Amino acid sequence: MAEFLELNFNFSCQNLEPFFRSNEAAAELDTVLQLSAQIIRGIIIEKISQHGTGRIYKRGDIVHQASSPGDPPATDTGFLKSSIGINQEFLFAEIIANTNYAGFLEDGTSKMKARPYMKPSMEEAIPQVTTLFDAALRRVLKL
Repeated sequence: MAEFLELNFNFSCQNLEPFFRSNEAAAELDTVLQLSAQIIRGIIIEKISQHGTGRIYKRGDIVHQASSPGDPPATDTGFLKSSIGINQEFLFAEIIANTNYAGFLEDGTSKMKARPYMKPSMEEAIPQVTTLFDAALRRVLKL
């Protein structure tokens, strides 16, 4: 049995607190942070919802097409997709894949090449998230 390996990414604006001029500013950045986490989670779900391009195999009456190495994992049972969540606190968000195999898919193993889905989703979201934070910081810092 594989050891439990939770995969997560943390985002925090907590170190910026001394720069906030008001509670409203902190609240606005928190809103953008939480929205950014939702955007990234949505991209992750979209990536792992696509059909696989790898080998086709049958398990009982179910036929599944796996993902190819380097592609996001193809949904089989839907458990990975349902495990993608966000832990939220004020000025903090953590995106998690709460399964015992999430990290193995993301990073690969000695017997399976990686099927990355979280890191590429983060990279895909950078332009949109950067725009959101840039606008919020300009408003907060009155630039």
